[in-house]
Amino acid sequence: VKEPALDLAMVAAILSSYYEKPIPAKTVCFGEVGLTGEVRQVSNTVERIKEASKFEFSSIFLPEKRDIIEKVNGQLSLNYVKNISEFSQFFVD
Repeated sequence: VKEPALDLAMVAAILSSYYEKPIPAKTVCFGEVGLTGEVRQVSNTVERIKEASKFEFSSIFLPEKRDIIEKVNGQLSLNYVKNISEFSQFFVD
């Protein structure tokens, strides 16, 4: 896979399998994951969120950058993650 934005989605699939907890329906995950587990921004974040909204997704996990929330329709739950450790807590609870 050449698209770095898929890193977080692949990590979500691995964590889902490991913890035996499914990823909720209508959830999107995108972000580049670094070697130390940090989740980094990818290009076209606002466009990706708008596209998810068009397809009626309800929740998005994405790299932490809070200023984009003002540019996006408020119908989605935006969950900002800094690193994989923080992201994995979603699957433990």
